[in-house]
Amino acid sequence: MAEIEYAMLAQFASVAEDGSLTVVGGHRAVFEVAGVPGQHVLCVAGRVLLARREPPPTLSLGARTPDGDVPVVARWPLEVHDVPMEGGRRPAAFAATLVAPAPAQGEYALTLMINDDLVRTLPFTVVDSTVDAPTPAPTPEPPPAASEAPTPAASDQAGRGPLAPRVAPREDGDDLRPGGDEPGAGGATTLRRGRRAALNGTSAD
Repeated sequence: MAEIEYAMLAQFASVAEDGSLTVVGGHRAVFEVAGVPGQHVLCVAGRVLLARREPPPTLSLGARTPDGDVPVVARWPLEVHDVPMEGGRRPAAFAATLVAPAPAQGEYALTLMINDDLVRTLPFTVVDSTVDAPTPAPTPEPPPAASEAPTPAASDQAGRGPLAPRVAPREDGDDLRPGGDEPGAGGATTLRRGRRAALNGTSAD
């Protein structure tokens, strides 16, 4: 009696004339579609072991989808190539390519049968590649720490008061004294240059 040795979903699979099996992307579990409803291509590959004189069996595939089960989506006779016996049994590789509808994202499965007997269930997930993953909200940056030390301008202004005038540094020879001797001076400060005026040959008064 025929029995399944292994089976898998793949991105690509084919059986050569010599009975050798080529698989690309074997054991694939996720298939992307460009929008749903849509369709996608997937392959089923594996190997069956037969008794020495057993006739080739019939393989079939069913489908389980979010919209319901489909009993049979493909059916074909297994082709047995002239390959060496293994443990008294004849190995026969198989590969099938399907264009499967994808009505929605979610969980799917293909069911593999030999002579209408279920031998494997191959689950997979369909994902819509046009749907972007949600972008996480950016983390707000903390406000900059306020400096507790006053700026030099603020410190200087605080020491003088808002209306404190600036007084130029006293130069050597400057004579600062009240100018009350001038009429209408009103007590204002008059700068008299004594030594420098004397050096110039002029009167300081």
